[in-house]
Amino acid sequence: MSLPKVAVLVGWAVMAAGFLAPEGSLLARAGPPLLGATAAIHALEVLVFRERIRRGRGGPLRHVLGTLVFGFFHVREIEA
Repeated sequence: MSLPKVAVLVGWAVMAAGFLAPEGSLLARAGPPLLGATAAIHALEVLVFRERIRRGRGGPLRHVLGTLVFGFFHVREIEA
């Protein structure tokens, strides 16, 4: 797994940790909204790159899920 993808996974984990952080802490206040925004942006990337995802080897479901998790870092690896 590439370093950018590892960084994205760490980011997801930190944002998700906001749900478990003490109430009122910066992580509790910022994590969940950032998590939602990141998920929305990655969903938008699925729409923007839908043709590339559809044509990619390995099936569209694999690429949709990869894009939802890793965003552009997955899209740039899709081979037609």
